[in-house]
Amino acid sequence: MVNSKIFAALGLTDFKSYLMKYFLPIFILDFLILFVFIFAFNNKIVMWLGIVLFFLILGFLFAYPLMIIDNQSRDIEENLHYFITYAGALSTVNLERKELFVLLSEKTRYLEISKIFKKLIYLVESIKIDFSTSAYKISSILKTEHFSRFLERMGIALSFNSNIQKFLLDEQKDLMNSYEVVYREGLERIKMVQEMFVSIILAFVFVLATILLIPFMTGIDTNIFLQFGVLGIIILDIMMIVFAKFFIPKDKLYHDLGYEEGRQKVLTTFLISFLFSVILVPIIIFMDLPAMLKIAFISTPFLLVGFYSNYQEKLVWKRDVLFPAFVRSLGDVHQSKGGTLTSTVETLLPHNFGILNDMLERVFKRLKITGDKFNSWYYFTKESGSTLIAEFMDIFVSVVYRGGSAQIAGEVVSDNMSRINGLRDQKKEFASTLKGGIYGTYFGFAITIYISLLISVLLFQIFSNMTKGLDGMAKDLLGSIFPMGYENNFLLSTYYVAAILTIHAFISSYLIKEVDGGNKFSLFMDFVILLWFGAIIELVVTLMFKGMFSNFFS
Repeated sequence: MVNSKIFAALGLTDFKSYLMKYFLPIFILDFLILFVFIFAFNNKIVMWLGIVLFFLILGFLFAYPLMIIDNQSRDIEENLHYFITYAGALSTVNLERKELFVLLSEKTRYLEISKIFKKLIYLVESIKIDFSTSAYKISSILKTEHFSRFLERMGIALSFNSNIQKFLLDEQKDLMNSYEVVYREGLERIKMVQEMFVSIILAFVFVLATILLIPFMTGIDTNIFLQFGVLGIIILDIMMIVFAKFFIPKDKLYHDLGYEEGRQKVLTTFLISFLFSVILVPIIIFMDLPAMLKIAFISTPFLLVGFYSNYQEKLVWKRDVLFPAFVRSLGDVHQSKGGTLTSTVETLLPHNFGILNDMLERVFKRLKITGDKFNSWYYFTKESGSTLIAEFMDIFVSVVYRGGSAQIAGEVVSDNMSRINGLRDQKKEFASTLKGGIYGTYFGFAITIYISLLISVLLFQIFSNMTKGLDGMAKDLLGSIFPMGYENNFLLSTYYVAAILTIHAFISSYLIKEVDGGNKFSLFMDFVILLWFGAIIELVVTLMFKGMFSNFFS
């Protein structure tokens, strides 16, 4: 059954179809590429590159069907709350079943869910089977358990000719419970990301601390290993970002309707911060300061954009919290008074909706002056900045203007959005825990790497003093134990360590924002704070070593 579901997701009937349509053509091309790499180039490195490429493509061929079905399942699960809200609200419009399902299929923003309803309509129109049987058939090939069960229940209801409006309204709680389960599973994965992140970084620190002492056994320059350390931290951190993107459900705070005034101001603040940072570069770069301290000073102006972006994020959160009460009031008043949404908004103007008041006044002016009901509400949702408000306001407005029940639509939108806000509050707590873990790990990372570096310098000074002035047999004897003629470029090493810590600070800050779903410009606040952690640790550890071993540090 699992295999049939996978191939059905690809639009194929069985493994043989996949073999002929996808596997064999790509495998033959892959083999030809390998042949070219081995025989066309007389180079062992190119040959091994060809072999690695061959096995990567071969692995991808086997993984591709699973990747496709996993993406489809994620698309469905991440849009369950939007779909059931829209379906429930839309059911209050006096529509035939087919008209209702057509409208659901046209909601392309719901990705795979809209495609499923297109398949449902295709089976009814082309294969000439009824809606209930179509729902059963589609549910049987879906890998997503929650939506598959929903289609089964819908098939049963349709087979008994049940009222579709009552069914979809009754399903609000069940499907929102399913979304909540999926969301909570995603929150648990944040813990997994944190544990993996801490474990990987601790292992990396241990390896880096060890290789800083290797030069005294091999005579190889420390900076060669630190160069690999820079590459290693980039690879590890990017792997963690990819892992987080893949395993944590997508739940963005901001919509994709374009930059509203808040984000435009954030972008302007970023440019101002960047300008101040550029001005600081020629001033700081030639000062006699530790490498990490220089980077921290130059990056400090970015605190401005970090703090301001955080402030704008909080405004969006507040709008999300107040919106359920507003949309419920909008629906209730419109249902009781009748008339147009314009007159309803006018009735609500004297009431206090907090941060939404200014937006409400502006949408009323647009509705009154232009009479363009859809664009007026579009700009209302755009200036909110919120993904949830953009989606749910669009659902409410489209249903009301189609003649649906404003009261029921308002209640459905309000209840579902309130539940999502509750889940987001839990997500913020998980993200804060991750942030604390990242800060603690970075602190330990910086202390360990600087202590290891200064120990290596100390050992170098001790061995240099031991061999100073020696010659003959004594020099040969020590040379057989420790490498001779080794030079330590401590200044260059501090710059490599600073590069490692800076890269790690930036990618770690990005990971925090990837998890909490906020504005990526907010990462600069965490980034600068982490840089100052590193700079202060470098300064304190260096002063401590100079105080304790003053004979070996000039």
